[in-house]
Amino acid sequence: MKRNNFFQLILTVLFACYMSSSMYAQQQDAGTQISYKVNFGPVYPIEGDSNQIEGKISFNDDNDSIEKISFDVPLNSFTGINSGYLEWIGNSWYNPDMSFKSNKIKLTGDNKLMVSGNLEFRRRIAPVKIDFTRKDSDNSIILEGNFDMRVRDYFTFHLPFELAPNTVSFKIKLVFDKPLANT
Repeated sequence: MKRNNFFQLILTVLFACYMSSSMYAQQQDAGTQISYKVNFGPVYPIEGDSNQIEGKISFNDDNDSIEKISFDVPLNSFTGINSGYLEWIGNSWYNPDMSFKSNKIKLTGDNKLMVSGNLEFRRRIAPVKIDFTRKDSDNSIILEGNFDMRVRDYFTFHLPFELAPNTVSFKIKLVFDKPLANT
């Protein structure tokens, strides 16, 4: 009788762990994320995504417009099919993060932003333009966008075309809490 209760307890604990982990994954899907996809290479397909991206924005207090955008993401945080590819190209042992900084933000349409800034990868910096769409809800600001990273901008030598493509395409989603109104 005691043995049966012990197995029921173990099964209950395992079920509770499974349910809490699946709820955590669902919460992460709705939040901040960056992903990339490469259409060819030494292994194929190559794609990865990370929820460990940390984004920051600064506002103009007068007109509620965004003045600065930045983000950092650890290269070893990407998961997916052959997701270690970006980590390998970036030599993450010595260059663990990829980061972006910008204070050049131009409104190009209804809730459309063209953000020009510098992307740091492999301790090298190159200009990148990110097209963002801004979506505001009651308590959050969501910026969704995409950009292409030119791989050869970050090397002092030319990689063989079979190992690294000209560009790696990224999709990005940054979710921020809305700032409190000044009273």
